[in-house]
Amino acid sequence: MKNGLWTKIVIVIITLEILVGAIYYGYKKIVTTDSGGLSTRNKTVTTLYKKIAHEDLEILDVMENKAMLYYAYNNIENKDSISCEVINVNREGYTCSGLTTFVKKETLEKAVKDLYGKDISVNIEDFEVSKKEYALYDEEHKGVVIVTKEDNSEPINIKLKSARKEDNKIILTTEVLDGIYGTVKNTYQYTFEKSGKDYYLTKKEKVRTW
Repeated sequence: MKNGLWTKIVIVIITLEILVGAIYYGYKKIVTTDSGGLSTRNKTVTTLYKKIAHEDLEILDVMENKAMLYYAYNNIENKDSISCEVINVNREGYTCSGLTTFVKKETLEKAVKDLYGKDISVNIEDFEVSKKEYALYDEEHKGVVIVTKEDNSEPINIKLKSARKEDNKIILTTEVLDGIYGTVKNTYQYTFEKSGKDYYLTKKEKVRTW
């Protein structure tokens, strides 16, 4: 009787091990493919994609000063507010009323280092945030304030097409759609290079223009 019971227990354990192995193998196939390909559902891939999934910035050189400010700004989750009455709107066509978004200079500088690397420095200046928004540097308050303008253009939708790993780099291919459900307008590749335990944005390339 005891021998029969132990036999059943051993069979159950072996069966569970096989099931766990099959589940693990299936998961690995989902998050990693052959020849360096990565699933778009891979945790690291989705984290990196969120860093660049914003409007279609025309500047290709992601290391250009205004581009670094743009991407860094869009990766700041908690932004402050400031009264428009205390700022000087000196950008033609833009206005400000009531309260507007305000980001301290040191917060923006830290966001740049988090995205590009600890050794990267940036010059805080005016830069475009979106087709409707512009960030103006306010010397008096030591930060950037957001001013707005009217814009009736179609919204931009960015889609993660694929991801792959090459040595210490992860390369994301994105598609910019014309409108929410429109056709592909542009295709870009973003390169993140690993330094220490983190990946930092180093390059953006236009792959195709439709």
